[in-house]
Amino acid sequence: MAKPKKKAKPKKKPKSFKKKTLKFYKQHLKKFHLAALILLILIVTPLVYRLWHLNKIVKVLERTDQALIDEIGSKLEDSLGTQSEAYSLSFQLADDLNELRSLLLLPEKDYSNFTTEIELKDEEDLRVDLYNSLTELVAERSLAKRQLENEGFFRGLTETFRETFRDERISLSTLNEGETLSYNVLWEKEALATLSLEKANAKFTIEIQYLESSDYVSVTDWQAALTELAQRDFQILSEQSKSYLEAITKIDEYLASEEIQTILNERKVTFEKSADWPYLYSFKNLSLEEIASLQVAANPLKFTLSNVGNLDSFEALQEVLADYLKDLETASFLERQVASLRDELQKTFSEKAFRDFLQDSGLRLAGEARDNPDRVYYDILDSEDNLIQSFVIDKATLEILVIDAEGVELNVLGSKKN
Repeated sequence: MAKPKKKAKPKKKPKSFKKKTLKFYKQHLKKFHLAALILLILIVTPLVYRLWHLNKIVKVLERTDQALIDEIGSKLEDSLGTQSEAYSLSFQLADDLNELRSLLLLPEKDYSNFTTEIELKDEEDLRVDLYNSLTELVAERSLAKRQLENEGFFRGLTETFRETFRDERISLSTLNEGETLSYNVLWEKEALATLSLEKANAKFTIEIQYLESSDYVSVTDWQAALTELAQRDFQILSEQSKSYLEAITKIDEYLASEEIQTILNERKVTFEKSADWPYLYSFKNLSLEEIASLQVAANPLKFTLSNVGNLDSFEALQEVLADYLKDLETASFLERQVASLRDELQKTFSEKAFRDFLQDSGLRLAGEARDNPDRVYYDILDSEDNLIQSFVIDKATLEILVIDAEGVELNVLGSKKN
């Protein structure tokens, strides 16, 4: 007997892709939500930050735009000449600010309340300014005219010189060019005088070497001065000039001598000689303060030593200069002031009433003051020689201080400073 056939099992249908996806989504729903949230945060956070930052800028703009308009209006009031120019520029700025506000999605603001008025100068000030302006214009034109005329006349001196200076022993050098034009006037071929013209201010100068110097503005005055110079005795002028130079040379040599240099070094004194005549010798202490001077003048030759007076010859100067420098007060101003304060304190300390007061109080003043580069100390001691307090002169401030044993300042008693 044949075996009955087994009934075949129906084949399972494959699940569709959509169902699989849905099933996967349901199984991982929470993970999807979390990922979406994180993605949203990453996208939104920069936008929020940008909006927050933009909001801050907007608030600053709202607080300052009107102030900016007012400030610029105030500056314009000082600098612009008419009201229309100030308003025009101010409203242009207001339009620019409103354009910026519109880009930031802010409502426009009305700046029409800008009412700062620019006042014209009063009539009197305006009149003064007009006259000043015209005065400057006239002065400039006058100077330009004078510059042209004076330079033309000065350059032509080579052609007219002999008409004025008829002595054949007097001659004129070639013209020296530059910002200042100049000729040397020669006496027997040696320079004795200088004629010059400063281009910038059209000023003539006549300088007789070591003796005289005079300035002139107009051609007429200068011609008159040249005529007067031509009539002077050049022989005498030459001798006076040479005498002055000889005296200066002797002084230079004497100050460089071993005798004077030894004195200067011992007294810690230096000296400087002026760059041009009339020569001045300035003696200085270590603080570079001038403590004495020697001036040498000519026509007539004269030596003037401070605190001594006028001396009529180098020999007379030589007799007194060495002793003068030996006795010279070389202390600086501060040193003299400190010495004055010390004298004042010593005067009080020497009073019988002061000494008795200390003795009755069981105190005494130290025998000698403590002196250092910055301060002078007068110490008050007790019966066991312990430091109690000090009166102190501060050399920098010229103050009298009271300090305790630890150096703490307690009081200021006085000062030499004005």
